Amino acid sequence: MTRHLVVIGKLVNKLEKKDKKSQKEKKEIKVKKIHKKNFKLVSPFKPDGDQPKAIENIVAHFRSGIKHQTLLGVTGSGKTFTMAHAIEQLNVPALVLAPNKTLAAQLY
Repeated sequence: MTRHLVVIGKLVNKLEKKDKKSQKEKKEIKVKKIHKKNFKLVSPFKPDGDQPKAIENIVAHFRSGIKHQTLLGVTGSGKTFTMAHAIEQLNVPALVLAPNKTLAAQLY
């Protein structure tokens, strides 16, 4: 009976090592660099008022690892423009959802 437990223990150790190795390989795959396209914002306007500080904070928080941020503002305050500048500075893939035709026109 003891002999079987030793064999089972060795088998479990081998499986654990194999599992750790496969987990390590998965992590290495995630680290691979993906070719990024450069996003260039084309606009005759410059950030104004609170926008430069908001852009700076969004970029800094993203780079520090904060995954979720919310940008609040009244209609027409420049939230879309602010986010476009943040996306340009970060140069990371971004998904932009436009809930209506008016906002969609701003994104074109």
